Amino acid sequence: MAKRADCFAVWAKYGAHTDRSMYDRLIRISHWTADDIRREKNYATEAKGIEPDFICERSIAELLELA
Repeated sequence: MAKRADCFAVWAKYGAHTDRSMYDRLIRISHWTADDIRREKNYATEAKGIEPDFICERSIAELLELA
């Protein structure tokens, strides 16, 4: 979204590691519609080709290194 808005883009890489079985459970109990789930999956696919301006490997506090 940041790149689409022509803003500085940060990827919180530390939050990208998910347990697939837990994600599947979340989908089953969520209020999301089938369209919501499709849209969320499309966002993930689209993001694969986007390069962030900065990557936080361990914590959002790493942004302080930029100051």
